[in-house]
Amino acid sequence: MCARDIRRALQQAKFVDAQGHEVRAKHALRVVGEQLELPMIVYLDPRTAKPDLMEEAFRQSLDAIKNDVKRHAIEKHSYDLNKIYNATLPMFDYDFNRFAEEAKMTGEYDDNYEPDDLPTPELTKK
Repeated sequence: MCARDIRRALQQAKFVDAQGHEVRAKHALRVVGEQLELPMIVYLDPRTAKPDLMEEAFRQSLDAIKNDVKRHAIEKHSYDLNKIYNATLPMFDYDFNRFAEEAKMTGEYDDNYEPDDLPTPELTKK
């Protein structure tokens, strides 16, 4: 089993909490220390992890989401500025509070997205 398969298995491990929500059993925490040349990833179990470690794991996860939003905004803006079809795409709403509140009430989310499973688009020369 390669490291990517292990990572995927840890990310997909779940349990049902006391409220009946299916949640991840392992959360990645990236650890970078002064003596570590490369970052190390440890996986925390939210049922036993200390609050400070879980807070950091959730903060790192939120930072990754923020970076995805920044990338999305830059790419959409670039498309609008460099359009070849003389069209401007509509603005996207980046306020995710409504989705977070809804998810907390229902306990439901789609965890099927696997970036590694998406095809790599072929670039064509023009």
